[in-house]
Amino acid sequence: MEELLTLARQLRPTALDDHGLVPALASQVADFGERTGIRTTFHRHGEAPELSDEEQLVLYRVTQEALTNVARHSGADHAELRLSARNDGLTVTVSDRGRGLRADGEPGTGIRGMRERAALIGATLDVGPNEDGVGCAVTLHVEGVTAEAHA
Repeated sequence: MEELLTLARQLRPTALDDHGLVPALASQVADFGERTGIRTTFHRHGEAPELSDEEQLVLYRVTQEALTNVARHSGADHAELRLSARNDGLTVTVSDRGRGLRADGEPGTGIRGMRERAALIGATLDVGPNEDGVGCAVTLHVEGVTAEAHA
């Protein structure tokens, strides 16, 4: 029974159900920083709309994988998570100022998995250098979800 409970928690983190998306993401970022020693910041702009359980889970898991990639591959000493709610939808960006993408340009299994998750909810996933060309940014955009659309 304990194994089943552990598996269920891994599939859908209880933080999403207990506290909601924004606190779950904030907790994830804080835990990541403590676990890895990488300084992390979380910025939120606008009010996050009500999302389906599936949308919340995709946002959470994509963030988790993007942070994991920072720790495994970037060599960065800082990572940032930005959550922005705008009229055209909700955007989550995980960025660092590390090594950037692989030299061969081929996505690894983590990026492919993030793209598959994004496709499940009709979202787009962009992976590339930061705006200034240094490091990497993973941006997930869920169109059409606004506070007004779910009111």
